Amino acid sequence: MNKQIIIGLTLMSLMAAGCSNNDSPAADERQVQAVFKIESRADGTETLADECLRMFIADRRQEHDNTEALHCGEDWRIDLTTNSYKLSGMTAQWYKFAFVSVPNCAGVNGKSLFTVAEGADEKTCDFNELAIDYVPVLEAQQTESNKTSVDKLDVWRAVMNRWLQPDVVLTEEVTMQRLTGRLELNLGKPEDQFRAKVASIAVTLNGVPQKFLIHDEDEGQIITENNTESYTFAYTDIPWDEGSDYVVTLALPPHEVQAALVVNYKDAGNNPQEVYQIMDSNKEAVSIKANTKTTILFNGMETGEFEVRYAGFNEKAVIDVDDEWNGWSEQTDGGE
Repeated sequence: MNKQIIIGLTLMSLMAAGCSNNDSPAADERQVQAVFKIESRADGTETLADECLRMFIADRRQEHDNTEALHCGEDWRIDLTTNSYKLSGMTAQWYKFAFVSVPNCAGVNGKSLFTVAEGADEKTCDFNELAIDYVPVLEAQQTESNKTSVDKLDVWRAVMNRWLQPDVVLTEEVTMQRLTGRLELNLGKPEDQFRAKVASIAVTLNGVPQKFLIHDEDEGQIITENNTESYTFAYTDIPWDEGSDYVVTLALPPHEVQAALVVNYKDAGNNPQEVYQIMDSNKEAVSIKANTKTTILFNGMETGEFEVRYAGFNEKAVIDVDDEWNGWSEQTDGGE
């Protein structure tokens, strides 16, 4: 999903040393020193309606006595509300730039997702302690009435190290990478997959990470915190005799899935519920991977097993499968 926005950055000069919130002076008409072209969900000069895009600027500060690897004061965390933004007057030196896009829809306040790592001071100015809280997005997906496109619920990021030179305008093409992955659980046609009419289903996920760290260890790493929680996503709009597949789609942080499918039947006598542990056909755990679709077919009536495929969002598949996958294996009847 590569849509381009253009950010013109005329970067501000550093002020006095320390962790003051006034790292950058008021903008004036000084020379533009950097222009970034950033890929995001918005096009042209459109307002960023469904995302909150924030730019982070960090540098090294000797006065911190190496207790803070990279300084990023509150004034250097800049929310971009349109597709064009300018700052000016940057001191010529080395900087780290990070661009992060988070959802700003489905009842989620995008700005509120920017937070700090577990155990960090809320007022920290250490870039490596800055984080993204994904909990509100996970909770928003638990609301069945919330039909916001899952494509709007991803987290995107780009991090780079650059030198600004005197009297030289830096021009950069910035490609943001999707940090989240997609779970697509295809239950097939319910009337073909289940022994009786379904009242509701629930997908329970355990061990789901809560936060992403913004930094990438200078290696493009995606780092989530060890603190995890469990989530249940319940649905009652299960079609019957309509001839259509029922698909549960979720945006999730990367992790190894510990999950179960719970099926509740209508008028099923003494057996009103069935529970299936979600594993692949080899009884191995399923993974959610960054920038990857994890597609799972439920083969209900035959074996109660799941077939798992991984594919990229873009033209090139990630794990030796076609990105536009055109069908399940002929050996399975799920949804056919």
